[in-house]
Amino acid sequence: MNGREYLIRHIGRSASLEDLRNLALTARNGQAILLRQVAEVNFAAAIKRGDAGFNGEAAVILSIQKQPTADTVDLTRRLESALADMEKSLPAGVLQPQVIFRQADFIQASIDNLQAKLLLAACLVAAVLFFFLGNLRTMLISLTAIPLSILIAVLVFKWLGLSINTMTLGGLALLTGCNITDDESVEAALLTMSRFNDRVQGWLFDPNQLAPTYPESMLTRPFPFNAYYGEDEVREVDAAAFRLEISGLVADKHAWTLDELHALPQFDQVTRHICVEGWSAIGKWGGIPFASFLRRVGADLGAKYVGFKCADDYYTSIDMATALHPQTQLTLSYDGQTLPASYGFPMKLRMPTKLGYKNPKHIQALFVTNTYPGGYWEDQGYNWFGGS
Repeated sequence: MNGREYLIRHIGRSASLEDLRNLALTARNGQAILLRQVAEVNFAAAIKRGDAGFNGEAAVILSIQKQPTADTVDLTRRLESALADMEKSLPAGVLQPQVIFRQADFIQASIDNLQAKLLLAACLVAAVLFFFLGNLRTMLISLTAIPLSILIAVLVFKWLGLSINTMTLGGLALLTGCNITDDESVEAALLTMSRFNDRVQGWLFDPNQLAPTYPESMLTRPFPFNAYYGEDEVREVDAAAFRLEISGLVADKHAWTLDELHALPQFDQVTRHICVEGWSAIGKWGGIPFASFLRRVGADLGAKYVGFKCADDYYTSIDMATALHPQTQLTLSYDGQTLPASYGFPMKLRMPTKLGYKNPKHIQALFVTNTYPGGYWEDQGYNWFGGS
């Protein structure tokens, strides 16, 4: 206009030439001034600004940007088909259009790569399942169950108008971990794999390596309550009547009172409690070195397991190597005070080398054995070793 160019910033999306003609530029005296009132609006070739070249020859470079909802791969295929049709009507001296950048190539490469990885993963899963199950039919059922379940879920998504996003994928990821079969052979295979996991953790466990300790300034206050029941359901234990029952492969099976236990040498440690749910907290625990207590009662230190029974009906067991670890503690106090009921009064076993569910509270009895004793959470599918 008058030898000058003006930039018009259009925030909305125009679907037609008429939309541009009716674009409001400003307002005067309450009346909108439209683009068509000050300019002639038509489709035309863009003003040439500079030159373009390709392979040393003059060229016209055209960049195409798709709409947000368009399929890049499908749109690219249709554009290339249109270019092929247009080639027949090109003027003399104009070469066939050449594609110098094709975003669809990257998308297709990603799809091909994903398909290859899925195929490889399926083959590996099939091999592992067949190795443990030893039955082709059971292996095929187990191999196809989860993919078919996900496919049905995707069809439901389409029916409900849901999209594949972070939330829906997260839900699918959680559901794929659910138990979808009660076939005994599958359960046996899963148990075998879980026991193998426990053995590997046992081989990797270094009884001489200490868990990190922290200054008291880093204590988590208040230390969170954690159990499979609510804090208002904590069991009350009568301190005067309490006796710690000892059984199994031990020489001295006499029951210990709290006074007898408190009279034994104790130590404090500030260590991190790591919960399988994904949170952690630092606490100050005081109590008896569990290794020294086992030696005091004449436990068979060559036995495989130490088991625990608790007042809240909880039960668990640990390997002897962890029981003899220098940081494994028969805990009687927290932060210099008698162990609160919510933290396991009259005593708990504190093991900073294991996940929280392996640390029993409200202990009433312990036993040493060579027979696998299991545990509350372990019997529901958790790994038995539970190393942190």
